Amino acid sequence: MDNLFEALMAKPTAKLYNYQYSVANSLLNGRNVIISAPTGAGKTWAALLAYLWSRLESQPFVDRVFYALPLRSLAGNLYKSMRAACSNVFKLQDNLVSPKREYNEICITIQTGEQQDDRYYQGDICFTTIDQLLAAYLNLPLSLPSSQANINAGAFIGSLIILDEVHLLDPQRSFATVLEMVNRLKPYTQFVFMTATLSSPAINVLKEHLNAVEITVTEQELKKMPSHRDKQREYRWVSEPLSIDRILKYHQNGRTLVVCNTVGRAQEIYNGLKQKLPVDCQLVLLHSRFFPEDRQKKEEKLSLYLGPEATTSNVILVATQVIEAGIDISADNLHTELCPANALLQRAGRCARYPNPRNKGTVWIYELEKTPTGQYKLGPYRGESAKLVDKTRKAMLEIDGSCLNFSDEVKLIDQVHKDEVNIISGICQSLNSWRKKVDSSLDGGDLALARDLIRDVDSVGIILTENPLSINLEQNPQMLSVPRSSLFKIGEYFDGKIDNPVGWHPMETENETIGLNLQWKTINTIQELTTAWLIVLSPTVASYSSDIGLCLDKEGSQVPVRYRKKNSFKPFSYKIEPYIAHAHATLDFSRRTDVTYQKGIKKLEYNLNLPPGLVNTLTELLCVLHDSGKLTRKWQTGIWAWQKDYYPADGEGYDGQPLAHATFCPENGDYKRQLKESYKRGNHAVEGAFMVTNGIYTYLLEKLGDENIAELLTRVSITVIARHHSSRAKEVQLFELWPKAKFWISKSLEPLGISKYFYDIAVPQGEKDKEDFRNLILTAENDRKWVPLYWFLVRRLRLVDQGSLKWTTN
Repeated sequence: MDNLFEALMAKPTAKLYNYQYSVANSLLNGRNVIISAPTGAGKTWAALLAYLWSRLESQPFVDRVFYALPLRSLAGNLYKSMRAACSNVFKLQDNLVSPKREYNEICITIQTGEQQDDRYYQGDICFTTIDQLLAAYLNLPLSLPSSQANINAGAFIGSLIILDEVHLLDPQRSFATVLEMVNRLKPYTQFVFMTATLSSPAINVLKEHLNAVEITVTEQELKKMPSHRDKQREYRWVSEPLSIDRILKYHQNGRTLVVCNTVGRAQEIYNGLKQKLPVDCQLVLLHSRFFPEDRQKKEEKLSLYLGPEATTSNVILVATQVIEAGIDISADNLHTELCPANALLQRAGRCARYPNPRNKGTVWIYELEKTPTGQYKLGPYRGESAKLVDKTRKAMLEIDGSCLNFSDEVKLIDQVHKDEVNIISGICQSLNSWRKKVDSSLDGGDLALARDLIRDVDSVGIILTENPLSINLEQNPQMLSVPRSSLFKIGEYFDGKIDNPVGWHPMETENETIGLNLQWKTINTIQELTTAWLIVLSPTVASYSSDIGLCLDKEGSQVPVRYRKKNSFKPFSYKIEPYIAHAHATLDFSRRTDVTYQKGIKKLEYNLNLPPGLVNTLTELLCVLHDSGKLTRKWQTGIWAWQKDYYPADGEGYDGQPLAHATFCPENGDYKRQLKESYKRGNHAVEGAFMVTNGIYTYLLEKLGDENIAELLTRVSITVIARHHSSRAKEVQLFELWPKAKFWISKSLEPLGISKYFYDIAVPQGEKDKEDFRNLILTAENDRKWVPLYWFLVRRLRLVDQGSLKWTTN
């Protein structure tokens, strides 16, 4: 493992610390791990090295890895650094739908609000935010339309989930949901919790809840680390708010870092410094509302002034929480607004971070500003966090002028955050009530629950333009992610302050005939503004510049839409495909990709007490049967009418066969043309599930010999089929079978050799049949044990359904 680490770092002298070995070995032995170590101690490599090593050995211990952080900027920085390091050893692979990758190939992706490169979580290592991860788990995805909400949760089965900086989570929301997720997925998923500032009692509670081993950096190891060996970091309390004059007073042509609690405050300080900036002093603003290329230029500049190899000084960096973790910089003077102790120590980790002569520095902690009514401006630190701010204020008065080592920092955390053990213990003891909220989210899909279960300040992607129709969704437009609550400040524009629209949001018009299409709707209310999953804002209510970033409630000029030039919301295009050909192509693609799901399969079969091979059997059965609902009179009449009217040449040679897809070309205006009544086909997913229910049960009963298990697995299976287009579909419509429907279903099953069980193709006869079927659909509330299997199977089906089309086309 040392040789691998040397190669990744491209340094012959790079060596692992003992605690990093311990983490890797614990993970390889199937344990959950809590890593407690200060900033700059190498926690990231400790968590990831085991997977990289096992992959090179062609024996990965998990199917994939999710590395989740509280802030999207942190995810972006780690994503870039990890790709750079892995390129020294692996061949980087960017094809997400590749059936399999060789042992020396790896696909490293990122999925955040502003960089949405892996919406379906298909990478081998995916860097994401904890918001995105939890939203996927809750079936409330932040970067997918609601119809696709059931795709991503299944990715966690058989995976390793690394939760970095867990101490920054809201204990009343996201932390509670994390613990519920761990409790539900523990049989199927490995977890790593990483923290520099979680209190010792809280860690002990988590160890028991996770059944985890705690691995801590020892004092002896810290003394061996150049960044900690001779560190002298002094903490100074300032009883007045952060000011331009104090920042400049202590700068003295050195390296200065200023950390503000909000983007607006950082922009204000930056503009103030700009007016009084000394000659030749570099001034940089860094926060979460920059486009990636603009932020990258800033970070490259910062490395020259503040990085480990920097030789130039005289720089002032103004930033927000984006520098609390994941950015390798160090200042001589750090000026920060008061915040909870755990966040404060994260910020302090960017001061006196390097060996001599950059091992000395001062952290200046400033009192918060007040409102005209005398209330502290707390920024993001409200509720319980406000109490932590008060406790931190008192602690700063006591330690003013002191230098703290890691042991002192632990004592500070235990002093300020001592109540978090009670909070975490309370969460663990009340998981059943919290799980009811989670189940409600899974079954109901109410986006408002995201505020209760993740955090009150959830984010939304912003595109700035006066013409939403000019946006090319195929090219993956870059978005600026902002907290929804920040949008309230432009609510006044709905009162007639401007003549033009404030903005627009996309309306999904997915149906089971043509797939997903997005159209733009004008935003007319503050509710629409704060609930949409993507927003286009007019430059009359917001502005952007490369030095300031996105400013809300400030008019700006028109800015061009920026693109990443990767496939995103690409309109669906189809070539004619007979029903049998599509069923078998889906089956074939599933078999090609099953190697990437092996750990998940084994964990499901072991923990659900299923016979070996049964999960693959169910997967293949669903692949073949998923489009059975297209064998109705209405579907085949409509699809053949379309094919013969617009693309008759493509249909030659297929007469008499049922079609799964007709030729469909959006560039020819097919979205509009297909709206004609004679081409409408109705839904097919729930209807197909109804058709094959009896056959699935008959087959499983003979195979398993257990009525209860056969019934439960049948319910799982029909829920998967019913929801392979819409994540919460459950209503079956009345239909007539297409002639010879039974024949075509039997023929599709020939590769599996089980056609004989599907002699009874069901058709609903009235409301009673519809109600009875609705009651068979799985729910999280009543069928909790079987939800992970449903997630796994519906994910596999939906991805192979998509992937088979791309694979066979390519």
